[in-house]
Amino acid sequence: MKLQNGDSVEQAGTALELSPNFDYGSRDVLDLEKTRLWPKVWQMACRVEQIPKVGDFVNYQIFDESILVTRTAPDRIQAFYNACQHRGRRLQMAESGHVSRWYCPFHGWRYQLDGAIEYVHDEHDWEGCPLKHEALSLKEVRAELWGGWVWINQDPDCEPLHAYLDAVKPVLDPFEWEDGRMAWHETIIAPVNWKVVIEAFNENYHVSATHVGGWRIPPGHSRGVVHGRHAMFFNQRNRVASTSKPLRFQDRHTGEWMTPSTPAEAIWCYNRHVFDNLAALTAEPLMKAAERLKEEAGADFPPERLLPRLMELHKEEFAKRGIKWPERLDQAAIDRAGTDWHIFPNTIMLPTADSALWYRVRPNGHDPESCIFDIWSFARYAPGTEPAVTRHVSDGFDAFRGRNPFLEEDFDNMQAVNLGRKSRGFLGPQLNPVQEVQIAHFHKMLSRYFNGDTSSPG
Repeated sequence: MKLQNGDSVEQAGTALELSPNFDYGSRDVLDLEKTRLWPKVWQMACRVEQIPKVGDFVNYQIFDESILVTRTAPDRIQAFYNACQHRGRRLQMAESGHVSRWYCPFHGWRYQLDGAIEYVHDEHDWEGCPLKHEALSLKEVRAELWGGWVWINQDPDCEPLHAYLDAVKPVLDPFEWEDGRMAWHETIIAPVNWKVVIEAFNENYHVSATHVGGWRIPPGHSRGVVHGRHAMFFNQRNRVASTSKPLRFQDRHTGEWMTPSTPAEAIWCYNRHVFDNLAALTAEPLMKAAERLKEEAGADFPPERLLPRLMELHKEEFAKRGIKWPERLDQAAIDRAGTDWHIFPNTIMLPTADSALWYRVRPNGHDPESCIFDIWSFARYAPGTEPAVTRHVSDGFDAFRGRNPFLEEDFDNMQAVNLGRKSRGFLGPQLNPVQEVQIAHFHKMLSRYFNGDTSSPG
């Protein structure tokens, strides 16, 4: 079966054929990723607001590569390989910082912020074989902006970022997450292969069995859709208020269970659970709007008016706080965005009007059983009220426990999958042909890159 851009498995109307390589621990696969995947794809390196001043930099690392993402002028951001052109010494070992120029402490060579060579110690020694200054500049890496992120690509011949994201941008641009700011940032050095993490957050099929703490919601149903290199899914449970089946929620603070008596109360309970246990997707403005909806919308409130009224209240709460509502973000745009997007290869993004949950996963050096797993929650703030966020790093899933009850339920699965996939008794995945098409597509894209085809499937 071949999926066209925007096709779901249901639209294609045929059985899902799977041929992914699940030998995650193979050194051959690791070598293919190192040489044919990571140097050829666009990756999120840092947020634009992390480098606000000229000379600010972030040191992004992937395998053996260290890339300095730097603001070189008020309106320009560049990226350079972190290697002095004299003997290859890394210019910066810090994860981030500020410089007025690049300086190599080994022999004192200096470079301007834009990478041009500025000073070679005892350059007169090269008198018989003069140095060509234009060849001594720091080697540049492609850097472009989208969604408030600086993206980098090591392939000088790669297609522009806007083309790489051509199936993603029209859907997610209305959210204007370039205006969002970090609410929190967690990094986990996870003892699993990076692909295990991507797959765990790339489908909704697991939710009714995995996320059982504190709520009892009838199982939802999701539908996967392929968009070029990327994929996403829609979750029908987003319409939680429209279900006729009983819903139950547990108050995290009191431990008491309750059954909502109205659809508006169900919306409030759902958002309260997410607000308390995930601390993302529902932020304080939406929580307040849901509370107001619960108070004003009784059992006889027209069901078709629930979501429009919630958005009206949500906008009012933004206005009270001096927060700008994205101009193009209406209910149709929110519905079109669905629940979850996988931006190939290593980014997962869940957008809402209030907040966004963003994941980035990459190999941890050359160990196929370890990865660097970044989790951000973004929210919208009035100018000048953004919180100061300090990244918290956990060495393993156990070290993370107690920080986010919702995510911890996912982490238990990841460790068990990373072990179980190695069993002689596991003959390969039997993916749901409607709800897990994203995972099959992910591996098909990996296979394309491994075979040297970096183009987007037509």
